[in-house]
Amino acid sequence: MKALRTLAAGAVFVFLTTISHAVPGQRGDINLNDLQYEIGDAVLLSNFLIYGPAVWTPGMEAIQTQAADVDCDGIGATSAGVRAEWTEWT
Repeated sequence: MKALRTLAAGAVFVFLTTISHAVPGQRGDINLNDLQYEIGDAVLLSNFLIYGPAVWTPGMEAIQTQAADVDCDGIGATSAGVRAEWTEWT
């Protein structure tokens, strides 16, 4: 979960964020950038369902398919996973 606080210091704004880094391929990190359940993951999962496995990173297909099991049903990338991904994101 990301926490975002804005502190005003005159005309300068400082953004403090905390980001929990996931292990690449962890559930919800479909694009393997160490951030789970972000918009890029949802878009990549949607593109997989439309265009097929050609959207996966070459050599990482198995890891990305496992990470795409965001609804925990034991099946990699599914339309139910898209719904779960968008639910986590919003």
